[in-house]
Amino acid sequence: MERNQPPIVTVPVRRPNRPTALSQVLTAIRDDVEETREAKAGANEGENISGIEIAPEALHLTQLPGVSLRMANGLQDRRRAWRLAYEVYLEKGYAQPAGDCCWYGRHDALPETVTFLAEDNGRPVAAVTLVFDSPWKLPADEVAGSALDALRAQGRRPCELVSLVSLEQGRRGAEIVKHLFKLAWVAARHGADATDFVITVNPRHVSYYTTVLLFERLGATVPCPRVKGAPADFLRLDLLNAEGRYAQRYDALLGRRNLYRFFVDRVEQTRDWVQANRRQLSSADLFEAFLRARRLITARQFELLAAKSSARLAAAGSA
Repeated sequence: MERNQPPIVTVPVRRPNRPTALSQVLTAIRDDVEETREAKAGANEGENISGIEIAPEALHLTQLPGVSLRMANGLQDRRRAWRLAYEVYLEKGYAQPAGDCCWYGRHDALPETVTFLAEDNGRPVAAVTLVFDSPWKLPADEVAGSALDALRAQGRRPCELVSLVSLEQGRRGAEIVKHLFKLAWVAARHGADATDFVITVNPRHVSYYTTVLLFERLGATVPCPRVKGAPADFLRLDLLNAEGRYAQRYDALLGRRNLYRFFVDRVEQTRDWVQANRRQLSSADLFEAFLRARRLITARQFELLAAKSSARLAAAGSA
């Protein structure tokens, strides 16, 4: 007679919560600044602190040969950025499996939305999307609607950083992410007259944003439905006084570690480049991504967006 065997109990093995490339990048930027907090006599006025060479369709990073930044305008380039975000968020358990392997939402259909893509010899390595306030409000209204409505009631014009992702790590990734943030800064403050950056971040990233970029935390940590209920903190940076605060905190630091000079260097040229390269999705791209592939907007919303797209394309062609 066989002896009864105890039931087999399967114990799930929890994978270690490894820091993402973005986490390592943010830490590298913070450490870079902290190492030189007491350094004096900043960079020469004529030095190219921003570390960029401006070409018609791309910004080339002089310290990182082969790395360039450009605007993801057409659907093909947008999808490259969306797939990069999907890859990162799926690995962290934030995204649901999707057949198109893309991470995007209906705010990406808005003509004001811009996506900046960093490439290393043509390979996407980092991206960020900037969403401006509109009748659709902002993605963050889902978790911080009251705080955003309070800003709007004061006459503020917030815009939101979303889908900030990076595959690069360490100092290299830090340099790329700094440049993406500057592009978003220039597009928001100098290209669109926005008054505030807002962003929802994982609590482990809060100290970087508050101590280095001088964001302020508004409200309590809440679950964010967009990332499967993961905890999120809502942060805000006042763009109207940020340059002065950066000057006070960083203008004694050396070279490109001087974040104040990094952000204000070649602002006009960068703004002109952003405006010259900014394009909205065509009617065909809008239909493909937001109605056929995923039904994220209504037929009426598509008609309005398509009409606006056609009008802008016609205006650009006659300019």
